[in-house]
Amino acid sequence: MRLLLCALLVTPLVLAAGCKNDSDAAKTDKKNPSKEAVASKHTPSAVEPDHGDKTAADASPVAIKDAKATLSGENTQILFTGTKTGGKHDGGFKTFTGTLTLNDKGDAPKSLTLEIEVGSLFTDEPSGKLNNHLKSKDFFDAAKFPKVSFESTKIGPGKDGGHEVTGKLTLHGESKEITFPIKARVAKNTITGESSFQINRTEFGMTYGKGIVNDMVTINVKVGVAGK
Repeated sequence: MRLLLCALLVTPLVLAAGCKNDSDAAKTDKKNPSKEAVASKHTPSAVEPDHGDKTAADASPVAIKDAKATLSGENTQILFTGTKTGGKHDGGFKTFTGTLTLNDKGDAPKSLTLEIEVGSLFTDEPSGKLNNHLKSKDFFDAAKFPKVSFESTKIGPGKDGGHEVTGKLTLHGESKEITFPIKARVAKNTITGESSFQINRTEFGMTYGKGIVNDMVTINVKVGVAGK
């Protein structure tokens, strides 16, 4: 299920940006942000962080018990891609918990909840400077807002045999209703799925780098593909 479970799962919500070095991030004025900071809008790209993640082809279905599937970094990926003019960064979250509940027939999603630990954020920038910048007050402000959460209010039919999930995403201290598509495959008490969608970081109070960092961030969720 192309879920967000990105962000969404929490507007996974999430958002990429970066800085060339620690001193740059500390000294950069809000009106002149580091050129390495990113968040996505145009031409969403596949997220391929080099931390050993499996691909969808290597999916291992998540077990369903009592009509529920428990999601975590052990069986699900929550990834994001952020862009600026001439560049992008990929990243995601390692630590989160979620519950996907099936309908009475046991053949489709009925509800979804997710809680993400912002401190578990990672990116494709090897020095760790971008990670720290994203966790700072310029972006997620992890010290003040340590969690991102999502709770569905409705899941209904979507396009091409998929579903649409609507719910409340709480990110950076702001709660907004979002809707995103999912593709879920249920078989023999297991489930796999994926979701891909975008959120606008500025709607959640992340305005750093306006004009340089793109507002739209792409969220990719893969259920049945380990995030570690």
